Amino acid sequence: LNSDASHIVAPQSLYPFLLAARASSHPLLVVTRSSRSAEDLVNELRELHDNVLEFPAWETLPHEKLSPNSDTVARRIHTLINSQSARVIVTTARALVQPIVTSAIAMPLLTIEKGRTFEFEKLLNELTLRAYSRVDLVERRGDFAVRGGIVDLFLPLSHHPIRIDFFGDEIEDLSYFEVSDQRTFQPVVGSVQIYPCRELLLSNETKHR
Repeated sequence: LNSDASHIVAPQSLYPFLLAARASSHPLLVVTRSSRSAEDLVNELRELHDNVLEFPAWETLPHEKLSPNSDTVARRIHTLINSQSARVIVTTARALVQPIVTSAIAMPLLTIEKGRTFEFEKLLNELTLRAYSRVDLVERRGDFAVRGGIVDLFLPLSHHPIRIDFFGDEIEDLSYFEVSDQRTFQPVVGSVQIYPCRELLLSNETKHR
């Protein structure tokens, strides 16, 4: 493959292999025609190359009175924060031209881990600031619930919600649990990063504006 070639014509089945070969020499930004094609390309590239990220577009239009899914927002923020280390970023034309609100990117990420100290009330306030919804029972991504010294939290990029068991201000236990019966089934290994659920966060400065 000639790395200096500016135009390459090839069958679509060769795209992942050509892009992976190019990414071995320099980072790539790949723009596709649709969200489905971007998702398929990301899955194929991840079989061939490390550090492949997707930057999705909102499912909604900016003028609609609807919010995008929390997992879409979290993937966008995750990609923007980790863009410097990515070898390939796959996006769509629509996502590329959409304005980006920098408040969620500039906000420090929260990291929780078993055995680490984190003020209980501060965690609740930080979750609310990051647009998580406080509910009685966690069922959807972006929800969190509080029962005594236990916080149930469904992160946007997680397949299962996690249960955070506090002893004072120390995280005594971290476990995944099932939405169906609310029972824990597996401990969380390592640290967990908490990404915002919305790109426009209602900080005091935003409220004032």
